[in-house]
Amino acid sequence: EKTHDSTRGVAGTYEKVFKTIQYLRESNVKVGIDLTIYSANIDEIAQLFQSLKGVVDFVSFQPVMPYPPPLELKPKPEKVDRLVKSLLELKEATPQFIAPTRWYIETIERYFQCRMYKICDAGTLYAMVDPDGTLLACNAVRESVIGNIVETPLKDLWASGKRVDALKVVENCKGCLSQCTTLISMSYRKPSLETVKSLVNYS
Repeated sequence: EKTHDSTRGVAGTYEKVFKTIQYLRESNVKVGIDLTIYSANIDEIAQLFQSLKGVVDFVSFQPVMPYPPPLELKPKPEKVDRLVKSLLELKEATPQFIAPTRWYIETIERYFQCRMYKICDAGTLYAMVDPDGTLLACNAVRESVIGNIVETPLKDLWASGKRVDALKVVENCKGCLSQCTTLISMSYRKPSLETVKSLVNYS
């Protein structure tokens, strides 16, 4: 609770989250939680996930961004190794509860070692739309604007030179391990029954 509230910068948010989860469960809504792995919370994650069994339907996670991770937020290698092993054990024991795939979990270690190779299909397999209709190849690369779907049909933007320009901008990115992008790319490259089951958790 202390780690969560200090990260969010607002006291009492942890308690409010659990009250909201309870209300959603009472309404028969499928509920999952997501967290960012970084130096301040890495020792608490495995225990937190164990305590959430029966409280939420699934849990998910991703390492802190951007990549390479900032030194002040980067956990010690031995702690990352311990967490990855714990997550893989949880995935083996309760595959539907741990939403990300084994490949994704294993890649977390290489991510924090800064040895991760880029896996990205931004602007090809997926894109992002802001609330105002702005279409981007990638939400994390704010310069990758393709256009606005309110002003121009999506199919026209997708076939435009602006999309080509956005793809070039994305090429300069070193990559990430975001669930909304990289996890999709990983699943696309390694289709399997496990992948399908993991992705179902997000639907």
